Formats: sequence, C-alpha cells, structure tokens
Amino acid sequence: MNAASTGCPVVVVLPSAQRRGAEIQGAELASALRTRGWDAQAVAIAPGAGTAALEVPVLGATRWSLRGLMALRRAAKDSLLVAHGSSALLAVGLATIGMRSRWVYRSIGDPNAWVSGRVQRLRTGFLLRRAEAVVVLWSGAEEAMVSTYGVSRGRIVTIPNHRDADRFAPIDPEERETARGRLGIGGPAVLFLGALSVEKGPLEAVAAVAGIDGATLLVVGEGPLAEEVRLLGERLAPGRVRLHGPTDDPGGVLAAADVLVLTSRTEGMPGVIIEALMRGVPVAATDVGAVRSMIEDGVNGYVVPVGDTGAMVEALRKTLDEQACGPLVSEFSSAARRTYAPAIVLDRWETLLSSLTERR
Repeated sequence: MNAASTGCPVVVVLPSAQRRGAEIQGAELASALRTRGWDAQAVAIAPGAGTAALEVPVLGATRWSLRGLMALRRAAKDSLLVAHGSSALLAVGLATIGMRSRWVYRSIGDPNAWVSGRVQRLRTGFLLRRAEAVVVLWSGAEEAMVSTYGVSRGRIVTIPNHRDADRFAPIDPEERETARGRLGIGGPAVLFLGALSVEKGPLEAVAAVAGIDGATLLVVGEGPLAEEVRLLGERLAPGRVRLHGPTDDPGGVLAAADVLVLTSRTEGMPGVIIEALMRGVPVAATDVGAVRSMIEDGVNGYVVPVGDTGAMVEALRKTLDEQACGPLVSEFSSAARRTYAPAIVLDRWETLLSSLTERR
C-alpha cells in the first residue's frame, strides 16, 4: 500500500530553499517518492541565503514567520509531514502544537553535535518524542538518539542517503580529459565541493592543499567564507586555489578531480561523498558523522582527525600518489553504487510511510 491507495500526501519540509546538500537530499527524496506513485512534494520554510535556490514552494520570509508556521499547520491536517533537519524539526513541532497529526523527523546530521546545554537537550528530546518516527542515517546516530535524547529505539529507523547511479556513473577517460580541459587543469586536482561556511572547513582545505606542491584546489560552492578562502589561497598557494561558485552539476566537476577533500567539523552522511565514490573519485575526509562507515583507509580514501592539517596533507598526498598510477575506479565505484542505490533506500522509506499512512 502507498499514498496512491491511502490518499495521504507526503510533504518533505526543508529548512530553506538554498541549494545545499541537506536541502537537495530532501528535495530528491520527494522527487524519488513521486516516481513510485506517491503524492509527495518538498517545501521550504524560508528562502535561505545565497543565490542558488531550489525550485520548491517557500512558506515564509524567515524560518519562524507566522505565515510559514500556519502554512505548515494547514498542511499537517491532510498530509504526512517529514521534517528534514533540526530547523524543520522545531518548525513542525511548533506548527503542530495541540494537533493529533502524524509526522516524521529525518535527522540529517550528527545528533551529538546538537547538544549545547541541558535546556536545548531537553527541548530537542521533547520534540523528537512527539514525532511518530525518527529516521537516522547510520547506526551511530541511532545510539545518540537513544542515549542523549531518550527516543525509544522502536521508533527509530535507519535509512541512509541515496544517489541516482545513472547521474553519477563511473568517469571514463574521455570525460575526464574533457572536464579537466574545460577547467584548465593540467596537474593533480583536489576538489572541495560544498558550502563555504565555518562548519564545512574550506579554510582548512586551502591550508592542506597549500602543503602539496603542484596541486590545484578547485573550490565549488558559495557561502560567507568565500572572500576569506580567496585571500588565504592567494597567500598560501598563489594561483593554485580556484573559486568556481555553486554548481548544479556536481558529477561534472567530480570528473575533473583526482580526489575529493572534505574538511567538515560536523556532518551526517555527506551526499558529496556518495557522489564521489559512485563516480570513482577517492575521498580524504575528517572523521565526522557517518564518514568512518563510508570510507575505508587505503581502499576508497582516508579518514583523518578533525582539525589535523598535517594528517590531511598526508592523506591527500597518499591519494594523489595512488591516482598517479592510474585511477582505480572499478575497485570501489560498484560497491558505492550498490550500497546507496535509490531502490534499496526507497523501499525502506515506502515501508515506513505506508505503515504510518495506514494508521492515519
């Protein structure tokens, strides 16, 4: 049984309409459910910052606007809401006060990273226990939900992120040559693909690549640290740090890269890592969120401690040396394409949503 038979629409509530990893994942979830016959759509609580935006309805001018909260409340009367991320959790929790509506929370980050004091922990725990189900991305997040926030284990469902394998096919030599030519890359290329914000650590990526002679850092994204990234690049690695702004074709820029660098201070299950592995690009990443479960040292990349620039330099150097011997795409691309295939992930979502709509 699915939404077509129950008549219950599904609304995925995004924190903003900004084209960032978390929002893109939520919008793609709604789109994937529609391909399976669900009446599903994604909406954004607020526009968000930045110039790149998703084509989704925006409910209010700010995350906590009365207009947006009332729109959510109206939607909750006839739809099953999926609060996607911590900001959406609070908004949906506020909007449904006093209602007997059913809604799901999808955790998109590391639950332990939310803890900022006893009051915040109690408030978050209260909201999580109001949700009909809590979806986490990996087993470590499930343990945090139980031990830190008091969520019943029976109401937690583990469903990883997914990516369309057709969009992120293994890179062939001709595509690689074309992509590198388009971007003017002649030597080793390291790619930073994400928001230029404090939690993503783009300055740390610049510092790491500066320690590798001849390597170029492609910075693809936008955010408040863009100017700082440019200035630090000019100082530490003149001519070797290139800012390209946001993209709606991550697969295209991955085709030019020898390695993806992820220097985040906190993450859930980074979609950009899934995309890179599917394309056959190894990853050097900090040990945050689900990263340790996604990357096996020496096989598809390396994992280093957060803030350890020396370790990141060494990880990037090892990976570039291995890539110089010939990209080993087939060794891990097929495994990633199986693990994060939409069919497997969507089967789990359908099982969960069907059980809730039947009860509704």
